[in-house]
Amino acid sequence: MPRNEDIDSDESPSAPPAPKKKKLRWIILSVVTSALFTSIGLYFMGIVTLHGKEPEKAEQLPPTPAPPIYLNLDPPFVVNFEDHGDLRFLQAAVVIMTHDPKAVDAMNFHMPRVRNSLILLLGNQHYEAISTMEGKEKLRTAMLGEVRKVMKDATGSPGAEAVYFTSFVMQ
Repeated sequence: MPRNEDIDSDESPSAPPAPKKKKLRWIILSVVTSALFTSIGLYFMGIVTLHGKEPEKAEQLPPTPAPPIYLNLDPPFVVNFEDHGDLRFLQAAVVIMTHDPKAVDAMNFHMPRVRNSLILLLGNQHYEAISTMEGKEKLRTAMLGEVRKVMKDATGSPGAEAVYFTSFVMQ
């Protein structure tokens, strides 16, 4: 006759596992599976790395700048200057470019000062200097410097990013 100890023991081959052990196995299996899938997901998202290496970050594109804003300086500038005793005239249509709408408002407000500085600069040119491509580029750069100087003095910010000629006629 079997002893009581033999009947209650878990060692009998025909006895099914206790329900507590079965439940515990499912909990452990669920936790391990969840941890595994979470780790895989974090790895592919670049949050977790293997072997201490930094995750490769997606190439960050520079921020897209605001579209350019063009401010026509109307009417065109007309100045006269002397060239070896001859009286010469220059008519130049000018556009200022910026990306800042506030700078456009400030330039419009200070337009008399901007135009005054540009007229003085244009009237002080020499025919030989501004009749070449290089001379026109130097003049354009000098005009940008004048606009920035006026705006920096008036507002604390240079405002203008470029100056362009849309018409340039010398006579």
